[in-house]
Amino acid sequence: MVEHSKQIVNVSSSQEQGATTFEVDIDSDEEIGVRGTRTWDDIISRCNVAILEPASYQEAAKFIEWKEAMKEEIRMISKNDT
Repeated sequence: MVEHSKQIVNVSSSQEQGATTFEVDIDSDEEIGVRGTRTWDDIISRCNVAILEPASYQEAAKFIEWKEAMKEEIRMISKNDT
């Protein structure tokens, strides 16, 4: 049986009314991430994504989604008499 060491940590800041106390398992193999951080893989994967709109009708006409969007836009223009 492996016994884990625990450490009591007090956290306080000058802006807070009081301190927060919690236990941390210092022998744990799990890394505790800092709140609001992302993994390197997540950052890199977001950099590899680029969504580009077609620059011309010829480009847009190649995709059924854009054709449907253009038809809907024309339908709404006709409906509103604009």
